[in-house]
Amino acid sequence: MGTVLVVEDFDAAREVVMRIHSREGYNVIGAADGLEAWDSVHTATPDLVLLDLMMPGMDGMTLLTKLRREPGFEDLPVIMLSALSDEARMRKAKELGAQDYLVKSRFTYDDLVRRVEQHVRH
Repeated sequence: MGTVLVVEDFDAAREVVMRIHSREGYNVIGAADGLEAWDSVHTATPDLVLLDLMMPGMDGMTLLTKLRREPGFEDLPVIMLSALSDEARMRKAKELGAQDYLVKSRFTYDDLVRRVEQHVRH
């Protein structure tokens, strides 16, 4: 079905999202921060990245910027996940190449699964 990389520094949240997508049939890889995720995209070649915005080391916007500049990852689907809902951050994420931006308090796991399916198919 595809490989999903879940980048989230909060262990419990990362594990829940990974478990949900694993049950949906995806091969799922987890990363606790942007640096770990950077390594993972090069070794696992995911079909989609679920990317937290605020993380230690390398935040989500920095990782997204690096991915868009890296040959072979310019079109890798990225869905940003954040507790922050301000329009400026959402707009910035889209300008940098995120396919979607979901506010953690405003989506259900079913919503997330549907979004992942939509972007993995394209």
